[in-house]
This record gives sequence, C-alpha cells and structure tokens, in this order.
Amino acid sequence: PAAEGSAVVVSSDSAGIVVLARTSLPAVHLVTDAYSRAWRANAVEDGASYRVMPADSAFIGIPLSAGEHRIRLEYEPRSFRWGALVSLLSLAACAAWALSRRGRGSAS
Repeated sequence: PAAEGSAVVVSSDSAGIVVLARTSLPAVHLVTDAYSRAWRANAVEDGASYRVMPADSAFIGIPLSAGEHRIRLEYEPRSFRWGALVSLLSLAACAAWALSRRGRGSAS
C-alpha cells in the first residue's frame, strides 16, 4: 500500500532547511537537490541522525518511519572544514610572524 503523508519546509536559510514530514507508513522523503555524501540530516528535537541516500538516480532520499519528523538537512562538505582549518592555521602563522617582527624593533 502507498503511504499517505505530507512534507512542508518550515524554515530555510544559508545553512540548510528544516522540513516537517508526516507519513502513515514507513516511506522515503525525496528532496530534489542533487545527492552528495556531504548532506547531513538530523532531528531538530534531539539531534538524532537520519540516513541520507541517493534516490531516483540523482536526488536525496531520507528513509522515515511512520509518524511525524522534524528534520534539519544541511550540506557539510569536508572541503569546507579543511579550508577553515587551513585559513585558521594561516592566520595564526601570520600573527606569529607579525609578533616576531614587532619584537625585533627597528634595528637596521
């Protein structure tokens, strides 16, 4: 039998979207953004994670049990975290260099 249900985008911002999904039977919530391993889905209430999988060849699928789900879907690529780490390390190195130059004074 087909599941009866609904899904409504509750909020959307640059960090992700929050969806309120209701289903009468276990189902897969289909999001028509392109699938990537960098997508993360968590319950808004307790942070429990949902499985994110490819669906219909290119889209995002989130398996749901019967009931109501408030899901936060976020895109978190590893490259962003690596870029942030490299930026912080570069900033620290520049600050250390500037402090070492400052301590030398103006002796020529």
